[in-house]
Amino acid sequence: MDMALLVCCIAPALLSAVFVYFAGEAENLVDFWTLGYRLIEGKYKMLVNFIGGFMHFTVYMEFPCFTALSVCILVHHYELILRHFHDDLKTRNSSIKILKCHMFVNNYNNIVEKILILKDTLSTPLLAALLNGFFNLYLVLAFILQQEVSFAMIVELFVFAATGVVLLTSLTLCCSKIPDSMIKIKSTLAALIDRHQVNDLSVGREIRLLERMEKKEIIYLSACDMVYFRKEFLLSAFGTFLTYGLLIINMRKFEKI
Repeated sequence: MDMALLVCCIAPALLSAVFVYFAGEAENLVDFWTLGYRLIEGKYKMLVNFIGGFMHFTVYMEFPCFTALSVCILVHHYELILRHFHDDLKTRNSSIKILKCHMFVNNYNNIVEKILILKDTLSTPLLAALLNGFFNLYLVLAFILQQEVSFAMIVELFVFAATGVVLLTSLTLCCSKIPDSMIKIKSTLAALIDRHQVNDLSVGREIRLLERMEKKEIIYLSACDMVYFRKEFLLSAFGTFLTYGLLIINMRKFEKI
């Protein structure tokens, strides 16, 4: 996480330097950043391009990446809570009599309630982040279809594409850890119930409590209940993007013919 934060902070300055290296003293860029004000000396033009590029990359790359990183850190803390609960459950897996079922049920219910609050809280931000990622990728696709793309534009398109891929990949992989952890807990509970239902008939009350835990539904984080974050979502998302990309490219070739 610290390395990701450092990369997010340094990347805009490095990319701005590369952008200035390829753009140089381009008049159209200088006019864009200065709102039409004319600069004469070349060093001032390069400085303006650097500052403008830095602000541009900060807004379009750093802020979305910071948002995704914040979401991933928050989700990671909840995933750690589930992991610790699962580890504690496995350590007490040898005997159900020493397992404090009431305590485990109450703890698990509290965890589930907090995850539901997390799901509702992150629903809209996750949708905004997904739309940002898809728009970046389709923007790159639209510019690539143009006949001529300058080196400075290639740097910008690379930033857009990398930002889109990072947003989609990081959010999907991170948010899918919560249901994965809940599935592991459910599997451990099922194995514990099966073992003691056969070997120990005197723990019927404890078995019923564990069955209530085992029957709880798996919680998937979602973007306004329109997209549920599972690892399979990456395949469908990038597959859809590539499919539409190929269709658009073929349509453009057909128009030229």
